[in-house]
Amino acid sequence: MLETEFHFQLMRCFQLMNNQVARQAATHDLLPGQSKILEYLYESDGGLAKEISRACVIDESTVTSLLKRMMNQQLIYREVRPTDRRSSSIYLTKLGREKAEQVKRITAQTNRLALKHLSVSEQELLLKNMRQIIANFSQLNQN
Repeated sequence: MLETEFHFQLMRCFQLMNNQVARQAATHDLLPGQSKILEYLYESDGGLAKEISRACVIDESTVTSLLKRMMNQQLIYREVRPTDRRSSSIYLTKLGREKAEQVKRITAQTNRLALKHLSVSEQELLLKNMRQIIANFSQLNQN
């Protein structure tokens, strides 16, 4: 019965991909969640913890603990924002950038594995449909 349920299949896809990325990232001494943050900062270095939480779909308290650990691992550093001394921008260190590049390779490999039997047009349609589903839920949150 669940094999025909969209939400169940989507959840399974997410879990399988997430586990694959986490297993590969662990070989580079990264904990679950850290790879998402590194990937985000690789694209948006200097982000705020709140932005990272929202973009990576990770609870703010979890992001806070992950960032603290990542600072201890010398993957990131913080700088107080001159315009708002209550908040800090988060940046990748040289080591953090190297780890982020490793994560980018891992996620590219995982994407290839997930999409290997889909044509380019099927992949494009899948991404288009997923963006539409996200937009549908975003509209719910705006009301």
